[in-house]
Amino acid sequence: MRLAWVPFVCLVLLACAVPTAHAFPHGNPANRLLATPVDPERYDFARRCSRRPTGGAPALQAWLERNVRGLS
Repeated sequence: MRLAWVPFVCLVLLACAVPTAHAFPHGNPANRLLATPVDPERYDFARRCSRRPTGGAPALQAWLERNVRGLS
């Protein structure tokens, strides 16, 4: 009975692996960014220390706790 599922599973895996041409009928939209130069990276040094987390850090922490599994 188990062997009856093997052809079906193989067919489903093959269908998932074959790229579909209709997904992007006019080509991949990300290809337009290939000619765009990447912004240079730079490090922003701290000017002073703060005793408490700044506004964005607790907001990011709260969002992660609500939306992502695992420990934070």
